[in-house]
Amino acid sequence: MSKNNFLASKLALAVLGFAITIFLACSDHPTLKFPEDELPSSSSSETAVSSSSSESSSSVASSSSSESSSSSLKECEVSFNHNNKFCYDGTVYDKCDGLEYIPTSEICSETGLIIPAKCNGNSYNPLTHYCHTDGETYSCGDKPYNPSTHFCYGNSKIVVFCGDRKHHYDPDKYECRATTNPNGIYLKGGLKDSRDGKTYDAVLIGEQTWMAANLNYKTPNNASRCYPLTGNSNSNDNDNANCTNADGTAKF
Repeated sequence: MSKNNFLASKLALAVLGFAITIFLACSDHPTLKFPEDELPSSSSSETAVSSSSSESSSSVASSSSSESSSSSLKECEVSFNHNNKFCYDGTVYDKCDGLEYIPTSEICSETGLIIPAKCNGNSYNPLTHYCHTDGETYSCGDKPYNPSTHFCYGNSKIVVFCGDRKHHYDPDKYECRATTNPNGIYLKGGLKDSRDGKTYDAVLIGEQTWMAANLNYKTPNNASRCYPLTGNSNSNDNDNANCTNADGTAKF
């Protein structure tokens, strides 16, 4: 080998060694990074896949939640005409101009439009509350009632007012007899005199119960007798024949 060739080979090896040293130094340097626009596309792909997976999971969760909410509603056990009625949570309702709606948050207007249930601007449940013209909602035992015509007794019983009287009464104890007295609230069963079995009407006046007729009873010692028949003097037992249809009179 000539001297020139030997020097050329030695120079080439030196240059190669220097290049390898520079490469190794650059690859191990902690601050060297790829430019952002030259990053491998795999990262972008992974992000897209992750986003797609997240959206898919969200969609599945939303669908599952909707199906769960729908499946929690009761089915109607009675048959009905599906053309003009629909079932919601176990109860059959009339359709609103042929359309179904949500009875717990919507109402069917008189014009056949489905509108949100609002009372004085506030949402309410028409199945449990009544929206009055005063802008307030009324409920009794989770049932709606109109305070203009009814009252709530014991927070559980909806009772109709008796005639023009806006008086609250116990519906288990009293009754309204419109045929006897439009405003008469009578004691159910009346008052029974155990001595002769006669029953007398009793009415509710204010908070007190009053007899609607006087006692009509003849005592064994004649201390109390009945009003006499016409022409009699009420001095003998014959006069007491009127005890079946007239009041008694007491002797003091």
